[in-house]
Amino acid sequence: ALERSQLEDSTIVGVGDDRQWQQQQILKDVPSYNEIMLQHRSERVPMWREKGEMTGEIAGKKVYDVLEGLSVLKGMAEEYQWDDMRDMLDSELFHEELEISCSVLRNELGLRSEARAEIGFDWGSCAWRHCGALADTQEALAELRNSLGMFEPYECLFCIDIAERAVREVIAVIPPRFQPHDRVLAVYQGYSPQNQATGDDAAYSDSTIDADFLSTLQKLRQNLFDD
Repeated sequence: ALERSQLEDSTIVGVGDDRQWQQQQILKDVPSYNEIMLQHRSERVPMWREKGEMTGEIAGKKVYDVLEGLSVLKGMAEEYQWDDMRDMLDSELFHEELEISCSVLRNELGLRSEARAEIGFDWGSCAWRHCGALADTQEALAELRNSLGMFEPYECLFCIDIAERAVREVIAVIPPRFQPHDRVLAVYQGYSPQNQATGDDAAYSDSTIDADFLSTLQKLRQNLFDD
């Protein structure tokens, strides 16, 4: 049984110190080094070994699949379909298939050095190297996934647009022999900031919220690139 002093301390912390309680909850969710390495050995390493089974033709098609998936996400965002978006963002298409296809095109198929740099490395492993379009795609989708339910549709579309432009950069350097000839590259429709506010909030929203949001994200991305 807990002593009276211990019980009082736990009660005070639970009620009066909400910040400390939140920190404790966050720490519970942070995986340990051993847990991270176990996931790396049991999931990531086997995935890397299996990438040799993917041919250049399949890798090229997978990149087009990712681009088409982003188009589907746009429609979901406009309809506030957060659960469907979450399921799609958690699918293999935007994780294993995206990473493996870009790795195949970068490392195993003799792309010239400029093209290799354009594709870049996985977001979690690029370190000091030029991350490139693959990492840009993964970062934008991670930001979108983590903010679902908080972002407005136009904010979701902004993240999707970043990912789309990065995927198109990958497609631009895929050699012709690996381009899927049965697929047509859709015309790029640039992101157009728009907030659907009405009434008294419309003027403020249109003139400041979009501009502030874009400015903040652009500064953040610039700082990341500078680092």
